[in-house]
Parts: sequence; C-alpha cells; structure tokens
Amino acid sequence: MRALGMMNLNDEVPTESTYYLFKQSLYAYQLQSGQDLVYETFTSLTQGQAQHFGVVGDRIRMDSKLIGSNIATCCRLQLIVNCLSVFWRSLDGEQKLRVSDGDQSVLQEISGQKPHHYIYGLSNDEKSQHLEVFGVLLCRLQEVYTDCDSDHYGLVVRVLQDQYTVQSKSVLPKASKDISSTSLQSPEDLDATYRKKGDQKVKGYSVNLTGTCNEEGLNLVTDVKVKPASAPDNEFVQPAIESTEEIVGQVKEVSMDGAYNDGANTEYAQKEDKQFHYTGLQGAPGRFIYERTEQGVEVTDRNTGEVLMATQYKEGKYKIILSDKPHYFTEQDIDNYLKRKHIENLPQHIKNRRNNVEASIFQLSYHTRNGKTRYRGQLAHQRWATCRGLWMNLIRIKNYLAQPVQVPA
Repeated sequence: MRALGMMNLNDEVPTESTYYLFKQSLYAYQLQSGQDLVYETFTSLTQGQAQHFGVVGDRIRMDSKLIGSNIATCCRLQLIVNCLSVFWRSLDGEQKLRVSDGDQSVLQEISGQKPHHYIYGLSNDEKSQHLEVFGVLLCRLQEVYTDCDSDHYGLVVRVLQDQYTVQSKSVLPKASKDISSTSLQSPEDLDATYRKKGDQKVKGYSVNLTGTCNEEGLNLVTDVKVKPASAPDNEFVQPAIESTEEIVGQVKEVSMDGAYNDGANTEYAQKEDKQFHYTGLQGAPGRFIYERTEQGVEVTDRNTGEVLMATQYKEGKYKIILSDKPHYFTEQDIDNYLKRKHIENLPQHIKNRRNNVEASIFQLSYHTRNGKTRYRGQLAHQRWATCRGLWMNLIRIKNYLAQPVQVPA
C-alpha cells in the first residue's frame, strides 16, 4: 500500500492516468535537467537490497539484446517523404510562402497523404526520379529556412546529409552501401539506429543487462544501459562494471560473449586485476596454432601438421615460410589464438553462466511484441529497461525468500 502512496485502508487507489502523467513529468524533468531519477532510484534501491541480503559483486555476467523502436518499417524514399511532410506541416502560412509555387505544390501534395500511400503506385524508375528530385528540394529548403523557423528543421538537414552527396552543382543520392547505420530511421524517433546481427535486422536500440552470478545466495540485476542499436557491445563493458561496483563492491570476474572483446577492455581487465571470461570469439578459428617458447614463436599449421619457428622482422610482427611463400602475422593474431584456447579450457560451470544471463535477457524483453517495444527515443527505452530491471530484482527477492529453510538435522 505504501508503495502506491496509501496509508489507510480507505484511501483511494490512484487511476492509471496518474501514473502516466507521473512518467511524463519524469521524462520532462530529465529533458530539462539531464538527471535520470528512475535510474537513480534503481541504483539506490538495488544498493540497499544488496546490503540487506549480502549480495557481493565477486562474479558478474552481462549480455545485450537488440530492441526495436515503435516506428514503422519504411523504405528509403518513404523516409524522405515522411521527413518532408513533417517539416512542411510544422510551418505557418507566411513561412510556406518563402519557397516557389512549384515547391509549395509538391510539399502540399506530400503532406496531404500518408508516405506509403504517396509512393505506393510508383514504379522503380519513378522512385529513382523522385529520389533525385527530393534531394534538390531538401537542399533548397535547407538554404531557405533555419532552425529558428521550426523544431523539425533538423530533419531536413539530417536526411539530406544521411541520404545524399551534395556537390558544388548537384545533389546525388548515396549508394545504399554508403548510408551509415547511424542514419535517421524515422522522424518519430531521432535516436534509433540500424543494426544487422545475424539474421536479425533492427531499427532501434541495444540493451545491456548486467547482474551478479554467485553460486550461492541471491543474485541481482546491477545495471541496465541502453544505447542506439549501432553501438558495439564492447562499449558497455567498463561503464557497466563501474556502475555495478557502486552497488555491490569490487568485481573480480566477468562472464560475457565474444562480442565484448576488444583491446581496450583487455587492457582495462589487466589494469584493474579482473578476469574476463568470454564464451566465444567472433569469427572462425585460424589455420595456425601459436606457442611462445624460449626459442621464439612456434607455429603449427593445422592443415599439414608442419611446425615452424617464426622470424620477427619488426616489433610485434612475424613471418614464416610456407611452400616458398611468406606468411605474416602479428601479436594480435597470437593473442586471439590464446584467448580461444583459454575459452576452450574454461570449466563447465563458468561456461554455464552464459545460459543464466540469457534467461535474464528473456525476462527483460518478455513483453515486447515481435522484438519491438511501445516506446520511441533513447530516454524512454532507458526508463523502460530500468523499470524491468527493478521488477526482475523484486521477483528474485520474492522467490529467494520463498525458498524452504534448511533446518540442521
């Protein structure tokens, strides 16, 4: 009852709209001040829970998941039409008179219908022509207006920069392969980016979940962070560990998959005296086996079984001769092999930590529909993910307290 703000049995339960308005107020406050009160509450509450139940941070695990934003899937031309429409509708009557009658007619036609209706009947050749025409139109709009005229002027600037190459006398559509994954995905969500992971294609965000994984006692979610989908997983590691240590003390071991592996994190682990356990590394195993010996670097060819001693021709760079042809490799190749060998030799109970964190990720995203949330924007997704982390911890505490007490015989 007290969690709902009620002190007496006859107190009225707040309506749902009260909670919605409260969330909107928190969002508005964060936009104004930059302070995330929901995340601060999560940190403070989890810290108190950890102290009460004796949760320590000796071992933690983390994993990430791609989450789609609540935006419509659209093609390139549809995105441009949508941005033009949103910008044009944001202008008042006098502002619209600044452009030519022809541009006014085109923009009025675009704004009078939904983007997918506008492009529905166009052939591929017509779509290509419209793509070129709209590029020139965007360039003219950028010159005529400024951000003082509309809050949506940034859409014109960004979609022009993302989708076109502007030269001295021409505006050319970029080839699809040249469009960045950080390009605008929808005028309704300016933070969402694109990422392809295996067969999964997502326009939205990457959510990173971190939690303790001690073999005995209660384990809690200690950190939840959200970044645009294009952000690599290795960027989460150090901030997640630092946030976790504020809650449960020093972290000694971290279990995660190979996507988190990079040179900066390896140096961080060595500097801070932490063990990073990767359950796998990206890419296929190499052809060669590397071993450091007193005589130098020994190289074994997996294909032929031939064993050769490498020659170091520069600092950190080596070569061997295979079939009268030189083969070159570096210290990084040696380190990658040794990491793979370490992973293969990990005890099974350490490898199993990966399965447990995947179960946590499943609970985090349980109420998403087709991998998409009901929200738009990075701040809204961070608030959603933080609240899910709070809920997961409360359920874990409930289940922990419900366990039967072992009475000594």
